[in-house]
Amino acid sequence: MLHEQALPLVNQLRAKVAEAKRPTVVVQPAPALPAPPAALAAHRGELVEELSRLGSLHQQGLLTDDEFRAAKQTVIARHG
Repeated sequence: MLHEQALPLVNQLRAKVAEAKRPTVVVQPAPALPAPPAALAAHRGELVEELSRLGSLHQQGLLTDDEFRAAKQTVIARHG
């Protein structure tokens, strides 16, 4: 009889002990990446402008496919 009365309390204590032993996981957000320097942004802008200009010349038929590919590789290598 005493065992039957104590069993619910023992089970509650076991549950509390198990909960206390459970590790706590803390999730923190990743640090924000720094903004690119203005010089890098300008450099990218120049690359985009040059590639756009080459694309336009290619679309107008002023550059062949091979000329366009070669010019594009040259521009990318120069800005790389």
